[in-house]
Amino acid sequence: MKSDKFHVYMYVRSEYKFSQEEDLLDNLSKKYHGLPTGSGTDLTTGKRYVSFAFPTRRDVANFLRNKIVQDVTYRPSIKEVS
Repeated sequence: MKSDKFHVYMYVRSEYKFSQEEDLLDNLSKKYHGLPTGSGTDLTTGKRYVSFAFPTRRDVANFLRNKIVQDVTYRPSIKEVS
């Protein structure tokens, strides 16, 4: 199983920056067959971001439909890697 076919990049809402909810996102990604690929803060905008890799588009959709993911993050960007 190749887990890096779809990459998801999204911003963390201000009230959840550096909180346990960020760790919860990592655990939720694993539940949906994904892997956390990184997180950080954009130095120009000050926005916190997280990124994940998933093997299928269905896994991405299930992850993004999760209520916790929707509450903690915004503006997901999905890219398919060939």
